[in-house]
Amino acid sequence: MKAWGMLVCGLGLQLVMTSKVLCTPSINLGYHNPIFSKYGINLLFMSDNLGLEIGLGGVDGKIDVDDSTESAEEDSGSRLNMIGSINGKYYLGSGKARIYLQLGMGLAAGAEDGEGSYAAGNTAYFGGGLWLGGEDLYFYGSYNTTGPHTFTQAGIGFAI
Repeated sequence: MKAWGMLVCGLGLQLVMTSKVLCTPSINLGYHNPIFSKYGINLLFMSDNLGLEIGLGGVDGKIDVDDSTESAEEDSGSRLNMIGSINGKYYLGSGKARIYLQLGMGLAAGAEDGEGSYAAGNTAYFGGGLWLGGEDLYFYGSYNTTGPHTFTQAGIGFAI
């Protein structure tokens, strides 16, 4: 499933970047966008009927400086974990209200003292939604599934 999701996302990126009307960039603030994040910030590149969205939603970090007052039982060391996603969108129709289909993958990366690091494309998802507005300001909402789980996404975006 992971290799399949990476292949589809790669093909989606190629389609968006070779589209005739190349990419109007925007930023959006999302709820459950990226997947597994409560809130996130996303960069959306949109052409006439295709979109590519890359987002960062969860950052958890701790830097621990050697402190002699720390007990042996306390957690020491440094760590950084990040959650994001990448997805491709296909917009049906034109105008200020558009239905879209999307296919994406959740991404995670992290590092911890003494434990090593990791990076993974861990969950493919697909769904559909409604996009309202124009290039300068827009709202969106979608319903998606990972297979066994479903989730909604919503947000507001603006041109950059």
